[in-house]
Amino acid sequence: MKKVKKIDFKKFFIGSVLLLSASLTNAQSFNQSLNTGLSDYFVPIVALLLVFGVFIGAIRNWDEINDKHTRKQGFINMAMILIYAIVVIAAIAAAIYIGQNLSIQI
Repeated sequence: MKKVKKIDFKKFFIGSVLLLSASLTNAQSFNQSLNTGLSDYFVPIVALLLVFGVFIGAIRNWDEINDKHTRKQGFINMAMILIYAIVVIAAIAAAIYIGQNLSIQI
């Protein structure tokens, strides 16, 4: 059985403080980097996934929408898919709004 190396807490603490102090100097640009990350990467990816999800939902419910006896259920399913998409878009908009109004002070 292998022995696990013990962590030298003094070295770990000193390293943590050094890394933390380096990141504290860049805390003012955190708000800008958060906004850039949200607008450049997160929002387009989630929007693409939402559009793809609604498209897949329409394909899966196409038989129910075309059938005369299950048309109502097919439209209810599509409405639920669109409501979920709208809720996710609203949550993303709220996250962006909170991220833009975030103020970090040291």
